[in-house]
Amino acid sequence: MLNMAKHPRLRAGRATPLSDRCLELVPFAINLVVNLIFMPILFGLRNLPLAFLDILIVWGTILGMIIAVWKHFRWVAVAQVPYLIWVSIATVLQLSITWMNWGRP
Repeated sequence: MLNMAKHPRLRAGRATPLSDRCLELVPFAINLVVNLIFMPILFGLRNLPLAFLDILIVWGTILGMIIAVWKHFRWVAVAQVPYLIWVSIATVLQLSITWMNWGRP
C-alpha cells in the first residue's frame, strides 16, 4: 500500500514544485519509521504505553497520507482506507492491552 501511495508523487512530469512533493512525502516517511520501531518497542522493550503512543502516531500519519494525496490521486487516498481501518482496530487492541496491564511489572 505504501508503495502504491507514494509512487505517483515520485513520477517525473508533474507541474508541482519539488518542495511541495517533498512535503507531501513527509507523512509516508514518518509512517515508515514508526512502523519499523513498533515491534522493537512492544516486544523488545515491552513498553506498552510507548507502543500505544507509537501506534497513535502511525494512525495519525495514515490520515496525513490520505490528506496529502487526496487532491492529486483520490484512488490512492481511498486505497489507504482499509489500512486506516486495520490500524484503528490495532490501536483499540493495543489500548486495551495497555489498560489491562497498567501497573503490572
